[in-house]
Amino acid sequence: MIETSGEDRRQLRRMRLASVLEATTLAVLVFVAVPLKHVFGMPQFVSAMGPVHGLAFLFYIWMLIQSHFQLKWWRGMAADGGIRLHPARRLRQ
Repeated sequence: MIETSGEDRRQLRRMRLASVLEATTLAVLVFVAVPLKHVFGMPQFVSAMGPVHGLAFLFYIWMLIQSHFQLKWWRGMAADGGIRLHPARRLRQ
């Protein structure tokens, strides 16, 4: 088992928070705001959630970069954080 310092654990907690925040805003955007726009003709929810999700995604990327340098993640692990869930990549595999 790999020993981690207290600061490394805090960084991992921040990374987990960023991941949950980004995933939650994406789910709200896709499963709530977009259907409201296309089914009920209420585009204001997409207009509100789009920028919120964008900021959450930027926060996630910032945490990914910080984790890469602080925790000394290798390039593949850091790249997987942004690419692994990308739908186009799934289709090619």
